Order: sequence, then structure tokens, then C-alpha cells
Amino acid sequence: MSYKRTYPEEHAASTTISKRTGAWQRTVWNLAAGATLVALSSAAPAIAAQSNWRLWTSPGPSPRYGYAMAYDRARQVTVMFGGNGAGRQNDTWVWNGMRWTEVFPATRPSPRDGAMMTYDELRGVVVLFGGYDGWHLNDTWTWDGTTWTQQFPATNPRAREEGAFAYDAARGVSVLFGGWSDGGYFADTWTWNGSNWSYPTVTTRPTARSGCAMTCDRLRGQMILFGGYQYDGAPLSDTWMWDGSGWSWLHPPTSPSARHSAGMAFDEARGEVVMFGGYYATYLGDTWTWNGSAWVSPAIPSNPSPRTRVRLTYDARYGETVLFGGSNGTRLDDTWSYQVAPVIKRQPGSQVVSPGAAATLRVEAVGTQNMDYQWFEGFADDATRPVPGATLPTFVTPSLTSSTSYWVRITNIVTTVNSATASVVVSSGCAGAAISTQPAGQAIASGGTATLTVNAFGAAPLYYQWFDGYSSDSTTPILGAQASSYTTPSLTATTRYWVRVTNACGTADSATAEVTVTSAAGPVISSVTPGRARRGGSITIYGNGFAAVASGNGVYFGGRRGRVRAASATSLRVTVPRRAPRGTVDLYVVAGGAASNIVRFTVR
Repeated sequence: MSYKRTYPEEHAASTTISKRTGAWQRTVWNLAAGATLVALSSAAPAIAAQSNWRLWTSPGPSPRYGYAMAYDRARQVTVMFGGNGAGRQNDTWVWNGMRWTEVFPATRPSPRDGAMMTYDELRGVVVLFGGYDGWHLNDTWTWDGTTWTQQFPATNPRAREEGAFAYDAARGVSVLFGGWSDGGYFADTWTWNGSNWSYPTVTTRPTARSGCAMTCDRLRGQMILFGGYQYDGAPLSDTWMWDGSGWSWLHPPTSPSARHSAGMAFDEARGEVVMFGGYYATYLGDTWTWNGSAWVSPAIPSNPSPRTRVRLTYDARYGETVLFGGSNGTRLDDTWSYQVAPVIKRQPGSQVVSPGAAATLRVEAVGTQNMDYQWFEGFADDATRPVPGATLPTFVTPSLTSSTSYWVRITNIVTTVNSATASVVVSSGCAGAAISTQPAGQAIASGGTATLTVNAFGAAPLYYQWFDGYSSDSTTPILGAQASSYTTPSLTATTRYWVRVTNACGTADSATAEVTVTSAAGPVISSVTPGRARRGGSITIYGNGFAAVASGNGVYFGGRRGRVRAASATSLRVTVPRRAPRGTVDLYVVAGGAASNIVRFTVR
């Protein structure tokens, strides 16, 4: 049997190249059929949708399909390599959430399309495997933000293109499945551990295929694979799950239509897999989400045009899924982001305080950045009494002499969501449980443990229960974790915890404490003092792995670089940038070409 390397876009009657241009800023564009492009600023009226695709305009990569793309978490950029444009490419581009920039490393992989690429979180590098440059390839390369380095493992998968390749965050390895070469289609599973490829023995597995889509469901610790096409060209519509030891064929009540060469990524804000496009008899332009048990086709105001051989990746910094180019018979170069409404992970909790005391209310939310906060006095949805200046996720009430209720409105470019009501009860009697010191996030090396501690007060006795997940999500209590301190098991992937403190008079839920598993090669932040500061204010960052010279460290506040005034291997004295975004931002350090864990910091 012979196998011919053809794709729909390669035998279209007329293959042309589409190029878009436009001005650059973090302002998005909405593309509607038959309409012109209209700029939407962050002050635009919110739309009544939970998610939407937005088109960006930019000079950037040339039109292409079959490129490789992955999100570099250490450097907080999307990396794109190669693809088929006006011939096969071997250029490297990075997308920072606002613009594309080409980088020019001295060494790079050969021009190719159909390569497979993902980001290895544990080792802090992008990993690229195989593809087609006129011959099918089985070389392995890593990208550290500045340099492509070819790896020479003892064992390699067979040469191939268009397999599925994604990082398994639960187990700290990259997983490869399927693909094809002139010798046929593959049904093999491989894992990459940073130095070598392994071929685990599995009894049940998907059929041999190429053009399948796969990503890691980080919420449930599973790899999800969909579709592709077989040796006879027939597309598939099956859903499979990999748990690190074997494949399981899932049978959801509804599924997307059969397709190959769709894009797929995991939306961390909403906790669901996102899939777009592909090909089966025609180019597809539908969006589907997977919630762990079912496929859903959400109602979306605008989708990108139908296309195939497209890639998706999730931009964790801005909380949105990124799409570039692909083909619909015409090579494309448009950049889209799948933006989601704010999702409240922790509601502000009701409290009991003594007369004359203040209460600290806190909300935790995820979604496409940037998010604006406004606290109100009264019951939820009553926006007649906004609290002046209360525009951060945390709000300290004035001293109270009578019981009062508050709530918060959170807005981003997609829509607005309102929190539940938090009642602050003033009582001279029983004092409800309250938290004075939150459990702090930590960074550890893979295989290490972390000890989390909460300080609480209120009428005795106080009872504690620790949970796995985001604050107020009580679905995963930890057996035996019923003290003020909790030591985690050995961890190989970033994990979140919180604790509920209860007494006879009330309950208090802590904030989420994230234990980040990081590569030992990079800097590590252990604490920041103080935990909040004004623009232009000074803070001290403690940890290890920092450059001893101030200029050797980059410190970033929500993407804005601060000034390092003094440095040692274990501490940095830093000035908060005057243009840093207000509110809770991601703070991280870059030293020696590697990025630290991310900690949450409040800019006032």
C-alpha cells in the first residue's frame, strides 16, 4: 500500500496567500460577516456572552499552515515555528499578547511543516519533534527563549508528521501519539522526559491516525485526544483519554463531527478544553468545549473563518486561547484569541465582627485580562451604592457599628459578572471564625513537599479542613488534613490548596495557595515583602537563584518591568514600575535566561 502526502489545501483549485495589516495596541477587533473592522477598547460596553473570538491585526508571520505553536510559561509568550507558507519555513516568532516579534537564533531546525511542539513546564523549554522538510523527520529540539538546541536521545520515535503532542502537567512528561510517514500511519504512544523518549506498553489505544488534536486537561489531570484521519483518509470523531498508564475510549452523549487537523488547547480560566476548526469534506469553523464528560458547542457571537491545519495554545498571562493562520484553500495569517468572561473561583465570604471592627472581604476570579473590580454596599446586583476607591480584589470595610452587606462586580472585555452577597454581621456575642494570616503560595522542586499554614481566630474551638483546588471549591477534601498546618505529598506538577476554618458562630474560607513545581535551574521566589505596594514603591523579593548583579535580573509586574536597585543570590530590592497595572498581578523574576515561579502581588 502506498501513502500520498496530500491535504485539502494542497490540491485546492487555487491556492493564494492572504495578508492582513493594521495598527498595533492591546485593543481588539471584532470581525462580523459583511462588516468593517471596529475597534473595541477596554471601555467598550460589555457583551452578554461567556466567551468570544476576537481578531487582532498585526504585521507578523507570513501566511501559513502546518506550523508548530506552544505557550512558553517561563517567558509568558506564545512561540511559533515554521510551517508551509511560500515554501517551508524555519522562522521563529513570539506573541506577547499584543504583537508578534521575529527572533533570529544562530541555530535552528530545518524548514518544515507538520512538526509537533509543546512546552515542558518542568524543564522550562519548548520541545519540537519531527515534521516534514521533503523527508519525514524524527529529530528533537528544545527552545529556551533565545536558542534552539538539538537533543540526541538514546531512543527516538520513528520519523513522522502531524502527530498529537502535548505536555502532561500531572506527570511532568510530554506525550506523543500517532502521526504518519511514507511508511504508514502510527498508533504508538511515546513520552519525553527531558532527556530521552520512552515507549510505554499499552493494551488499549486509539486506532492508527494522523491529524488528531490533543491537549492536557489540567483540571482533571488527563490528556484528551479527538479525531484525526485513518490510512484510507476517513476522518474520525472519537474521544480518548490518557491517564499516564493507558488509553480509555470515552463515549460522551454528543460529539463534534468527524474531522482532522483541528486546533485544541486547555482553557485554564474556565477549566475546559477548547477545539476549533479542521476538515471533513469542507473546511470547518465551529468551536467546541470539553468539560470532562461532554462536548458542548457554545453560542459565540463571532468565530474565525473555517480553516484546517491550525494550532491553538492557551496564553496563561492574559487568560485567553490563541489561534494563528491555517488554510481554507488560502494560506491565512490572522491572529485570534478566544476570550472568556470572568469566572469567580472564590466568593467573598460572610463574616461576624465585633462593634467598631472592620472586615476584610476578598474575591478570586480568573478570565481574560485585564479585569476591573468595583465593590458595592448592599445586596448583590444593586449597583446604586458603589464604594469609592474599592477597585481591588480585596476590600477592607470601614469600622462597622451595624450589620452591612457588600458585593463586587468584575468586568473584562467579554462581559460583567456579579459576586454573591457577603454579609458582615456586627455582634458583641459569639465571634465567628476569621483568618488573620492566609496560607502562602510556595515554589518547590519536582518531587518536593510544601507545608502550608493558616492563622485564625474566633470563639473556640476552631476546626480546620484542607481542600485540593481553588478556594471555596469543597469537592475535594483532603483526608486527615484537619489542622492549622498541612504538608503536601511529593508533587511533580503545580497544585492548589485552601483551608476552611469553622466554629459554632461561622465559617471562613482561606485564599487559594498555589504550590508551584519549578525547574531547579531557574530562580525561585519564596516570599515578597510587603505583599502589596503602590506604583513607585519599594519591595523586597526573597528566594534563591537570583543574579548577584542587579542588571542580571528582570522583575515583571503584570508584564511591566520593575527596577532592581540591589541584588544578591537570595534577595532583590525592587521598585514597582509606575505603569504597572493596578490590582492583583503576576510577579516573576527572570535570571540567567530562566523564569521563576509566578506569585500574586497587589499594586495599589
